[in-house]
Amino acid sequence: MQYKVHQILAPELLYLDNRFKKWCAEKNVQVYSENVLLAYFSENAKNYKSSTLWAQYSMVKSCLIIYDNIDISKFPKLIAFLKRTGDGYQAKKSKY
Repeated sequence: MQYKVHQILAPELLYLDNRFKKWCAEKNVQVYSENVLLAYFSENAKNYKSSTLWAQYSMVKSCLIIYDNIDISKFPKLIAFLKRTGDGYQAKKSKY
């Protein structure tokens, strides 16, 4: 039985990929570069905590590898930016 890529990916990945692609369309981005991803995550950093940014990074990375054959784990400025957003971040302790 053959599966389409859309059937294999979790719905969260497709949602985030659509959100990233929509953002790119709004900004008239046609090439996914390190600077484009830095701008995207910089905007998201205003509204989300470091742990959420890392989760989004992981999902965008998966989608870009599958759909566009782009490996963003090789973008050092993006990784450094995400690490800097986590400086001083304290995760909340579980109540249980």
